[in-house]
Amino acid sequence: MNNEKYINYYIETLTASLNECIMRNLSLQANAKVTDDIIMEQSKMIAELEGHRDSSTSSSNQQLEILRAQNQEKDRIISGMNDELNRLKVVEQHYEVAKNEARHLETTRNELVRAREDHKNELSSLTATYEDKVSELEKKLSELVKTPAKPKKKNDEVKVVPEVKKVNLSIVSNTVETPLEEIRDGGSF
Repeated sequence: MNNEKYINYYIETLTASLNECIMRNLSLQANAKVTDDIIMEQSKMIAELEGHRDSSTSSSNQQLEILRAQNQEKDRIISGMNDELNRLKVVEQHYEVAKNEARHLETTRNELVRAREDHKNELSSLTATYEDKVSELEKKLSELVKTPAKPKKKNDEVKVVPEVKKVNLSIVSNTVETPLEEIRDGGSF
């Protein structure tokens, strides 16, 4: 009986062990298949991601090249604008110099106009003064001619009043000309 019990226990243990091994084997095989499926999916995903990475790297490289080209174009435009700005600064400097020269010329012109007006006023004042003196002398002369001079002494000769000719004033370019033949009075000393 002992033997029988032993065999029964042995069979029972063997059956349990076999069942356990089979179950473990089945479980491991199922796990292996699931793992293989997961590995396959991960491999596909990795391949897709690598493809996306390659395409995105290629796309990024293309975008980078486009950005570099745009940057170079912008640098060229900026350089052109800087050249134009420098040229315009030179033009502005020339303009400022010309403006200052024009202002200086305008000031000089105004001073010349003012000086010419002053000279005209001076000349007209001198002319008026000269004409006043001439008319005053003519009056004195006419008075002297009207009243004959009485000799103070018997021996003194009577002085003859020389004839005075009128002096004509002619204004030519702001100067007074007096002809020499009209100035002579014919007197003697």
